Amino acid sequence: MGVDDKRLHRLSTQWIDNEMAIIVLRSILQRQKLHHTQSRMERNRLWILEKQKRAQLSLKMTNQKAGRY
Repeated sequence: MGVDDKRLHRLSTQWIDNEMAIIVLRSILQRQKLHHTQSRMERNRLWILEKQKRAQLSLKMTNQKAGRY
């Protein structure tokens, strides 16, 4: 193996390592994005449940005042 061959081999090895690093980083970012989306969806779901509970409580209080409950 000549000097140029060794250098080419080293560069190709680095390129493969860089490509692997890019693949790993992309998968990590996708997972984080997914987790962020899930947590936002979870917050929205909890907010909707809270809003529904408040509406039910408000209706219950209204019915009690009107003597219907």
